[in-house]
Amino acid sequence: MCIQGFYRILQIQISHLIQLKFTMKKILFALLALVNFSCNHSFVVATLNNRNVYKTKANLPMKKAYQENRPSADQRDFTIAPNSVPSVTKTITTITTSPSSDTEPSQITKTVVVSTIPETKTTTTISKAKADPPSNATTTLVTTGYSVPATQSTNDFIRYKVVADEGDFKYVKVLPGCSFEETSPSNTNIIFNSSKIAKKENPEDYIFKVSKKDLSPNTHYLASSALIGKVITLPVRVRNEYWNSNNKILQGTLSIGYGFGWKYKLGNNPYKPHYLTTILYAAGISQQKHFSIGGKDITTGKDSISAKTDEIAVTYLSFGLAYEFDKFNIGIFGGKDKMFGNLDNWAYQDKWWWGIGIGYDLFK
Repeated sequence: MCIQGFYRILQIQISHLIQLKFTMKKILFALLALVNFSCNHSFVVATLNNRNVYKTKANLPMKKAYQENRPSADQRDFTIAPNSVPSVTKTITTITTSPSSDTEPSQITKTVVVSTIPETKTTTTISKAKADPPSNATTTLVTTGYSVPATQSTNDFIRYKVVADEGDFKYVKVLPGCSFEETSPSNTNIIFNSSKIAKKENPEDYIFKVSKKDLSPNTHYLASSALIGKVITLPVRVRNEYWNSNNKILQGTLSIGYGFGWKYKLGNNPYKPHYLTTILYAAGISQQKHFSIGGKDITTGKDSISAKTDEIAVTYLSFGLAYEFDKFNIGIFGGKDKMFGNLDNWAYQDKWWWGIGIGYDLFK
């Protein structure tokens, strides 16, 4: 509801764009179009179902912390074991040839140990056969092989929501669609299970504690979108000198603001952190040169401007988009500033500007 309301406000403000030339209009219209794209059905679904939700492609250890707001007495180590990541199979084959004895002929003993990486199960097979020809000494040959399966196409990742972040731990809630693997009373795996078979208890009934040292890009990455509230700096702005034939000027300024919006994960690869950040609303302050428009210059016939003084302006409306890769950000923003009191005759009072922000850790 608030997003749609924000979009309606932007539609009202569009009437002010007639003061700008086509280049300025085109940039701001692009921003409006992208915000409009964010308000479609996909965005609503991501907001309601995947807001601040993370997922794992690999085994993630955790402990039960709370159930129904009471500390859990079960302090066993549990493991999220998503079935979307095939394990690597490790096969160790040991062939031992023994010499003949008074009671047994020369034999070949073959021991095959098959395990998975990450380790979930291990099987051992032992077979014996008569050595032909017989051996006069004990010999041992060990070989190790690995089988890497092909990538499986499935979306059955374990998804969880971070409900608290305290010290060295995150507290998470596993989302519906999973169950405790009940193949034995001592089993502590949490697996993806889309069946509707009733279980005596479900993972979503608990709050789990996860050590931050166990979090990696493969076990903890954004599923779809996250609500953000971050400091924003915009060192460069472009303004329109409407009194000077709509000339565009590039303005460097010291500014700081705080914005609210959404951060979207692009793609499904946890090791390629590409994000699109939509800042729906931001406000802040900036250092500006105050001057006002006077009468006409007798010589040039153009509007004259007063002397410039250093003042502080308030950015009361700003919005934009930024692309983020790892810790590098580049974004485009639009907004309005104003001054108060006897400075409200500022030439840029309530006028649109647009800016480009390029930086490192802009939203972190």
